[in-house]
Amino acid sequence: MAETSGVIQSLKWIRGAHALLVYLGPTTSVLEVLVLHFEEMDEGELGGHKAMAQLIARAYGAGLPVTLFHDFGDIAITGVDVRFASIRVDGAEVTQSIQSLNHAVPLIALKTTVVRLYLSSRLATNVTVRGAIRTRRPSDGATRIVASLNNAVLNPAQFGQVDTLRRQAANSLNFVVPPDMTAAGSLIIELASLTNTATNAALDFGPPGDLATVTFINSPPMRVRIIGMSYAQGSPPQTFTPTSLDFGMTISWLQRAYPVAQVLASQTIVPANAAAPFGCGDINTQVAALRALDMSTGADARTHYYGLVSDGGFFMRGCAAVPSTPDPSSVGSGPTGPATWGWDFDGTYGDWYTGHELGHTFGRKHPGFCGETHDDPGYPFVAGQLSNADDAYVGFDVGDASFGLPMTALPGTDWHDVMTYCPTQWLSSYTYIGIRNRLVAEDALVPGGGGSGRPDERFPPGFEQPGQAVKRTLVSVIAEVNLRDGTGRIAYVLPVERGEPKRDPESPVTIRITGRKGVTLNEIPVPVKPFAEESPDEAGQALSDAVIAVPPDASAIELYMNGKRVDSVRPSKSAPIMRDVRIRGYDDAEGLLLDWDEGTRRGEGHRYNVQMSSDNGRTWQTLAVGVTSRQLRIHPENLPKDRRVLFRVEATDGFRSVKTVVEWSQAENR
Repeated sequence: MAETSGVIQSLKWIRGAHALLVYLGPTTSVLEVLVLHFEEMDEGELGGHKAMAQLIARAYGAGLPVTLFHDFGDIAITGVDVRFASIRVDGAEVTQSIQSLNHAVPLIALKTTVVRLYLSSRLATNVTVRGAIRTRRPSDGATRIVASLNNAVLNPAQFGQVDTLRRQAANSLNFVVPPDMTAAGSLIIELASLTNTATNAALDFGPPGDLATVTFINSPPMRVRIIGMSYAQGSPPQTFTPTSLDFGMTISWLQRAYPVAQVLASQTIVPANAAAPFGCGDINTQVAALRALDMSTGADARTHYYGLVSDGGFFMRGCAAVPSTPDPSSVGSGPTGPATWGWDFDGTYGDWYTGHELGHTFGRKHPGFCGETHDDPGYPFVAGQLSNADDAYVGFDVGDASFGLPMTALPGTDWHDVMTYCPTQWLSSYTYIGIRNRLVAEDALVPGGGGSGRPDERFPPGFEQPGQAVKRTLVSVIAEVNLRDGTGRIAYVLPVERGEPKRDPESPVTIRITGRKGVTLNEIPVPVKPFAEESPDEAGQALSDAVIAVPPDASAIELYMNGKRVDSVRPSKSAPIMRDVRIRGYDDAEGLLLDWDEGTRRGEGHRYNVQMSSDNGRTWQTLAVGVTSRQLRIHPENLPKDRRVLFRVEATDGFRSVKTVVEWSQAENR
């Protein structure tokens, strides 16, 4: 026997079918329908059903909660229980970030979960209550009693006004579900007790029984590396870098708002190569280059990379690639700082701004509200809101005590989707589910950095040359292009240890490798990643990030847009030679100064990449890419405390490279 409890919102008599439809639910927009039949029954059964109908009608008129009994999988009513109680249970909402009363948004296993209990009081005056719920897993019978986090004031004037109660976290009785009860599978939640806080007396409530039965599903973590870009500006020059609050709040926001139980985040601070004021295209190419080197040394290819830029010196508008298929190599960048934008008072706006740009890298487009381009006609809610006028969806920020952030309800008609340009931003159910689907698809990709074995053995069909095999070098070519104007530039050419060469026959971007006298050795149409259009003057911006195989007799790498050459890179006259790498000094405020002597004349066009390993060379993290100076100031935030580290400096002209490693320990420099 199954039970369905709640408040009757309406009744409807179906004359031809001789049946009474009973609409049960917390509000008129969230309903379950059960039916009381009056056909083909003897006098005794008919009398019983008439009595049930009268009881249902009285409960409806008096606003009393009911429990309707029926067989499992059937909606035919077989019994009715109506009890008068001073406190009516109007409904329960199990939420993690965004939810409806009928739990249309999937619940992520092991993600912080809050049960919001909505209550109405028949008492003459306000009453303050606390409570406890019982959670039970059907799979193993495990049961936990959970006390409410807060006390709730029940106002008789708000009787039955669930939509009003949902608008503020303090209006509901809130319970955090224990983490061990949020494992994948079903969970049954019922109200165990209610207590008047003034008298400590138990309060009667109805209807009894289960509040909700919900299901948690496994979902992959979010993998992200946040690159804090430092730059100097002003006279005298002042260095600007994202703060620890910017980093911490951004990771916290992603953990709270995105459909993940865990954010596998790492961070570093690197100097911006472009002179300020630079654009997001400059930062995106540098971030892509940093990622290419990290992937080359075996980093998890499912990791998204994002450049975070302080607005202390100037405001850099953000932008990001929008892949149509799962592609974690799509990068983005954006600003951060303490501005409130008129609504965000937590000390940094970099959190939701990062959420917007990273949303693009998960394939989310602009819905077209508050001055942005209209790229996603499928967005289901008016004005970019989290909900339509029916208030079906309400956002919920579970808060973060480490940053002093309380639990907060985010009314769906007041808050807007993070992919809009509107104020008060959070994730709508549409964006939440869309990002979760993309995360699942990306999680199925190979976790390694791509490619394996010797470089000259890793080329797919179409890259082989006739005759004897020729040893070739894998090279990552990163170019910033404009698909509207047909312009472009090669930003980085990086020899890499591994990678996955890809072709896109439909691409307008082609990489041509030429030998002596301009003879074409290979021509590769490469994938291109368009950026979301953040302003009219940025229309057509895109990034090409391709790994190609370069033979030893190559004399140039050329970039073509729609058949027209727009840029090229040639090897330097002399091969790179790395003679010495030195640690020049360290202090807790300035960090570590690393410099090197290449042994060749300046002006050869060589560039330098710097990586660090804290596990004796098993893994490497890139600290700088494509720098032209022969020294690097390494930010103290990048240096592990009291641990031995290795620094690897690579000199390259894009075709050839040489590396040198130096050892350093912070403990030895105190």
